[in-house]
Amino acid sequence: MVLSDSGASVIGNLDLIDPFEIRPVPIAFPAAFLVDESGIVRYQYVGRAPEDRPRTTLLLLAAERMTRQN
Repeated sequence: MVLSDSGASVIGNLDLIDPFEIRPVPIAFPAAFLVDESGIVRYQYVGRAPEDRPRTTLLLLAAERMTRQN
């Protein structure tokens, strides 16, 4: 599931707003979170630049490990 934060409330609470991005609306650092069925964050990746994003293979590996733990 992919979630959108159009009001920037979540990215603000998680301190993910990029202070160097100059736009009328807040822009987040690139981030990915894997959350289990209980709502516990099992993996997080937060980049510090727009091009700093986790590779798909890394996210799939983390998701696979997360499902094996449950």
